[in-house]
Amino acid sequence: MEKKKKQYRSKWSIGNLEVPVLAKVLILCSLIASFFIMAIYVINVGTKVSSSSENWGDFGALLSGTFGMLASFSAVATLLIVIQQLKSQDEITKKQIESIEFDRYDRHRRIFFERLEGIEVNLNNEITITQKEELYQKIYPDNSPLSCNVKIELSENYDKIKSSQLIRVKKIYDEIRDTAINKGKIDEKVLLMMIELNSSMNIKDNRNSQIGDVYFLGEKTPINVYDIQDGYDKINAVGNSILAYSGNEKLTLEHLLLYTADITDSLLTYANKIKKGYGATGIKLHKGSNLFELYEDLYVFIVTNAKNPTNTGESKRSIEELIRQLRRIIMDKEVREEYYTPAKIKSIREQLCGDDIRNCFEEKELVSLTTFCQKLAMTESTTLL
Repeated sequence: MEKKKKQYRSKWSIGNLEVPVLAKVLILCSLIASFFIMAIYVINVGTKVSSSSENWGDFGALLSGTFGMLASFSAVATLLIVIQQLKSQDEITKKQIESIEFDRYDRHRRIFFERLEGIEVNLNNEITITQKEELYQKIYPDNSPLSCNVKIELSENYDKIKSSQLIRVKKIYDEIRDTAINKGKIDEKVLLMMIELNSSMNIKDNRNSQIGDVYFLGEKTPINVYDIQDGYDKINAVGNSILAYSGNEKLTLEHLLLYTADITDSLLTYANKIKKGYGATGIKLHKGSNLFELYEDLYVFIVTNAKNPTNTGESKRSIEELIRQLRRIIMDKEVREEYYTPAKIKSIREQLCGDDIRNCFEEKELVSLTTFCQKLAMTESTTLL
């Protein structure tokens, strides 16, 4: 059966091109009509060769008409074959384009994944970018095996369903820049934006838990409130790589969250609120030792309440020095370890209990200040034991 099918196809095909059915019908009809006309002529005139020029003229006219009809039918059949050929060529071209687009799409995805894996290696595998396929679709929602766009236009309005996630990512970057740099503070809004930024790029933290690590809805993030720059830099490395790959400029400020006294004060004050349960729902911090928490409570208490207008001269210098010390204890891991010793605890307690520091507070705050002195004394005694 298969052999007969191949033989039949070979009779009605031109190369690999199958002759259209209508063309086949026209060819058969023209041949049958020609045969029928010739048969009628022979039946009526006979097969005897005539010597009359008039008969030969009539025969010539018959042949002319018959071949004219054949030529017309053949022209139509040829036209149909050409149309079929063009359609076949269009199909071939379409398949070639689809194949090229699929190769482009496949290569674009693979390079995207390889870049993300490269970032993980460069950051010593402290982070993992999970669900890379899902992230690719969020960044390039219009891409498919039939179409592959490389450039992402960040000027478009963001639509959660249709738009690239990269548009939202860039907007969050700009909002963080505005709040942290222009307004000089890192508060709940900035922290929530950094968490959203991290979530938008499917970043998972692999480090062992450290004091100040931020958890959101039970998931650990690369963000640490006591080293906010490090977490931002990791998130920024992923964001900048995706921005560059999508044909956009990288963020030029490598250290966006430069620490100032105001930024540190706002950050630590907010961190202290989170630990006491006053932060945004879902945000938790990995706490430190009791002594660390005591130092942080003391720091927040001082920067919040040391506002006595008479704190000038020696008192002002003393309170500023104590604030700097406490800030270093909280923000610097190496310094922190030093101030866990009895001698260092004693030095903080003596400063706190001295008249220069007490003069910087209103009368109503001195009770709380005394309580801090007592807690430090108890911790000092416990450490000595």
